[in-house]
Amino acid sequence: MDTDAELTALAVQKDLPADLLRRLLRHPEARRSAALLRKDLTPDMIEEIIRLGPVRTLAANGSLPAEVRARLAGHPDPSVRAATAASVTDEPPGLLARLAADPEPVVREFLTMNENLPPEPAAALAADPAPSVRSLFVARTRHVPEPSRRALLTDPDPGVRRAAAGAYPPPADLLPGLLADPHTRTAAARHAEPSRELATDPDHEVREAVANHPRLPAPPTPAPTPRTRAQAEELLTRAGL
Repeated sequence: MDTDAELTALAVQKDLPADLLRRLLRHPEARRSAALLRKDLTPDMIEEIIRLGPVRTLAANGSLPAEVRARLAGHPDPSVRAATAASVTDEPPGLLARLAADPEPVVREFLTMNENLPPEPAAALAADPAPSVRSLFVARTRHVPEPSRRALLTDPDPGVRRAAAGAYPPPADLLPGLLADPHTRTAAARHAEPSRELATDPDHEVREAVANHPRLPAPPTPAPTPRTRAQAEELLTRAGL
């Protein structure tokens, strides 16, 4: 292992004396590893990393004090705000709502990964003006209130509708429209009552969805072919019985 690699590994070693860690912060790669992975960074070490960089890597460290993460959530670099948005808590209250209204879509996209979202910021992301944010919200969020779910299933963007139809069971009143929509027909067929029309659909994915429908009766088990005594004795002999 070369010296740079050894220093990088040393930067994440547990129980490393603080004075040695401070010296390691002078090394760019060691500093990057410490910024991302260490849970014991002191305030002066954090300030050193902010001064020297990489701040975006530091922002992805989920063990930073709340006041530092709130500070990074207001950083002028959108990539730093985005890295912070992925896991920051709502400290101070209103921080997540502020990130949900960030002018940069990449920040809101990263916020969809956050598991600490209260209802209001989550609803804002579900109705975000950027289709990329709405699509990521659908991909990463399963428990969605009824109004947001209905809005996503009828979203003006076909990619969002397709993702929502694959993620959420549709309300009965939306099912006909989802079946009529080529972008959601396959996913909706999994929830529709099997019919001849769907079973003979030109799209093989729709036909497969019908074939795998949970309410479709299983094919009957064919009755065994009757055997004559001679055939039965021959079968028993082949089986060594």
